[in-house]
Amino acid sequence: MIADIQSSDSMGALKKILVQRFDKQLDLVFLSDVLRVASSDQDYLESQGNLEIPIFLNQQYFFTARIKQAAQLPTEDKKAISDLVRLTIEPTAYKVYQTQSLAEQKTYFTQPLSVVTNKFYSPQYLTFICSRSEQLKKLADLTHQISDNWAFLQYKDVVDQIESIDDFANLGGVTLFVQDIKSVSHSQLKLVTEALKAKYMHSELPLFVFGSETDLIELYNQKYIDIDQFDILSNQVLNALSLPADNHKQSEIIDFMISPIED
Repeated sequence: MIADIQSSDSMGALKKILVQRFDKQLDLVFLSDVLRVASSDQDYLESQGNLEIPIFLNQQYFFTARIKQAAQLPTEDKKAISDLVRLTIEPTAYKVYQTQSLAEQKTYFTQPLSVVTNKFYSPQYLTFICSRSEQLKKLADLTHQISDNWAFLQYKDVVDQIESIDDFANLGGVTLFVQDIKSVSHSQLKLVTEALKAKYMHSELPLFVFGSETDLIELYNQKYIDIDQFDILSNQVLNALSLPADNHKQSEIIDFMISPIED
């Protein structure tokens, strides 16, 4: 699994940024001292001159991003590195996790190394990274069918009616399809983001399905989305290129993504 993450495009971009901005190298390692990692309330740890950033998935320790010889950097730089690493690696880890078979996921995440057993619920929205509009539309339709929502609406067709989170709630159990995140204005996207946060408190909000031709980190770098929006959207990402060709397996993965998961 770590090998899949190491070979991802987003990891390649992250390593390049760390070298260019901080002249530092990144490795992914699994630490045996899980209790020390899990009990820490810090964003990062320091050991033997290295910066160690624990990565958690579903509130369970997954692995550690180790930045070699970075402990001597200023605190501001270490915090910036920690934020950048988490915002890049955690979505990539989710993608790998979500595209594996459910049986493999269950086996991995019930190993004795698990140290946290709190309940975890998937937010009911989904972002597809897909460069082909026809394929994206099919994935959005499939997501809608799995959701059992009563209507499938294009966000562009209702955006003029949306001025508040209550307006989203008034739509009820519908699927809202945002075909291209780039097409949404900053003010509109801010409102959508607030609605996504409210999803945890309001059961009548729509299911949001987002599309993007490029990885979210690229949208962030190009300032189409801010750091808060990146943080939210990247929690639920599927790359169309990583999905199995089999429709049943695609449905299984999407259903897993948009349904509550109890740890």
